[in-house]
Amino acid sequence: MPGTNGKINRIVAPAAILLLRDTSLREKLLLSLAVSFDGNGLHASNQELGQLLDVLPSRISDILASLEAKEYIEISNRQSKHRAIHFRAKSKVGKKLLSTIIESNERLLSTLGHSTFEQNRNKRNKVNKRSKRKQFTPPTVAQVKEYAEGRGYPNFNAKKFIDYYSEGDWHDSKGNPVCSWKQKMLSVWLKGKNKPEPKRGDPDWLPSEKELDDIHARC
Repeated sequence: MPGTNGKINRIVAPAAILLLRDTSLREKLLLSLAVSFDGNGLHASNQELGQLLDVLPSRISDILASLEAKEYIEISNRQSKHRAIHFRAKSKVGKKLLSTIIESNERLLSTLGHSTFEQNRNKRNKVNKRSKRKQFTPPTVAQVKEYAEGRGYPNFNAKKFIDYYSEGDWHDSKGNPVCSWKQKMLSVWLKGKNKPEPKRGDPDWLPSEKELDDIHARC
């Protein structure tokens, strides 16, 4: 691949090329370069390629000839300083190689897509939680009073309850959003507070010791 100075300073070798059985390591590296520069072709002298692959320039000629014979590449302007090495994508071998590269890329995209799907799902879950929170409607004083009376607390200070949570934008003392004000009333506010003593005839009324003595005395 070209660097900032216009020279080739690195090679990116696709896995599909590295897995070829009929090519040497240096052939695979040179073929990877040809694939990378498939648009306009790879423009590099034998000397430059030899320095990159750590072989003599004459060895580059042999590598090119081998790749050309296997129909992996074709060379244009062979005898010119403008020589270009092209990957033969339209050949039988090239199509097979490209399909392998595409398949590898699709697997990679599928993996990335799955990761993206998981991220998007987590984002959707967070959005859904926020949406549920946005759907919360604070109760009115009348609603709170009615609910408290229904639970046996006629003296419950409904306004105090609403003022307390309104001050914190309906978040509790720990900073958690109040999703169910009724549940919050039962678990925190209605623990025996303001509840009058049961009277005779109430379902939860129990006689005192004196009343029990009076009852026994009349028997």
